[in-house]
Amino acid sequence: MMRIRHVASGRLPQPHCRNGLLIKAGWSMRLCMVLLHAFFVGTLYFLDSDFRREIYLHRWYAVLYLIFVVTTVIQYWYTAGSNPGYVVDVQEEDQAETRMKSAMGRQSICSTCNVWQPPRSKHCFDCDTCVLQFDHHCVWLGTCVGHCNHCRFWWFLLEEVALCLWTSAMYVLTFSRTKNTSTSLHTAAIIILSIILLLLLMFLITLLLFHSYLVVTNQTTYELIRWKRIPEFRGLPDNVKPYSKGCVRNIYHFCCTLHNTHPIEEIPSRIILERRSHSSFLEFLHFHCC
Repeated sequence: MMRIRHVASGRLPQPHCRNGLLIKAGWSMRLCMVLLHAFFVGTLYFLDSDFRREIYLHRWYAVLYLIFVVTTVIQYWYTAGSNPGYVVDVQEEDQAETRMKSAMGRQSICSTCNVWQPPRSKHCFDCDTCVLQFDHHCVWLGTCVGHCNHCRFWWFLLEEVALCLWTSAMYVLTFSRTKNTSTSLHTAAIIILSIILLLLLMFLITLLLFHSYLVVTNQTTYELIRWKRIPEFRGLPDNVKPYSKGCVRNIYHFCCTLHNTHPIEEIPSRIILERRSHSSFLEFLHFHCC
C-alpha cells in the first residue's frame, strides 16, 4: 500500500482559514464550550445546599467528578487544536507514486488549492484547504475532522456522553430531593436545565453511535451523505462499503495505527465488491479477501 507522509516542519500545520473572522469565531466557540461546562457544574452547586453538604461529606466523589470534567475539557481542547491532516502539508514518498496516480481510480486537482487530491480527500470551504479523509467541518471544534483527528473526536464524544449522563443524573437527584422544599423559581430552574441536559445527552448519544457506525464500516460522514456525487463510487452496489476491510480491521486501524502517515486506499475490484454484497456476518467482521 502506498503512503504519503507529513512534511517534517517541526510545527503543527494550521488550517488556511479564509479570513481572521473564522479564526476568531473558532476561538470564541471553544471558549463558549468551556464556559458551558462550568455553567452546568457551577449552577448545581449554588442551587442545591444539600448538594454542597454532600460534597463536604464525600469529598472523594466531588474530586472524582471534577477530575472527569477537567479531563473532558482537556480532551476537547486537544481535539480542537489537533491537525485533521491537510493535503498541502504532506508530500509523496517517491516519484514512482506520481506515475501511479492514474491507477488509483481518481485524477482530481483541486481548483482552489491547485494540489492533487488523494482518494477520500475533499476541499473544506470553511478552512479553505483540502483535508485528508475528510469527514466534516465541526463548528463546535472550530476545525475539520479528518484522517488525523477522527479518533480523538470519537473519544471526545465518548467522554462528553459519560459526563453529560453523570451531570444529568445529579440534576434529576437534586430535583427529586428539593421539589417539595424549594421555591417555584428554584424548581423551574432545575427542570429547565435538566431538560436541556437530557436533550444534549440524546444528541450526543446519537452522534456517538453514528460515528461508531462510520468507524466499524470505514466510512466518513461526507462519503455516506454524498455517495452518489463521488466519482469513484458510481456504479458500485449500494449495500457495499468500498473502503471497508472488515469490522475488526476497521476498528484496529482506527484505534491502533499511527496517523502521521496517510494510506492511499484503493477500492477493490468489482468482483470482490460483488462478493461482499452477499457476504455473511462472519465475513463482514473480517474480510478474508483483503
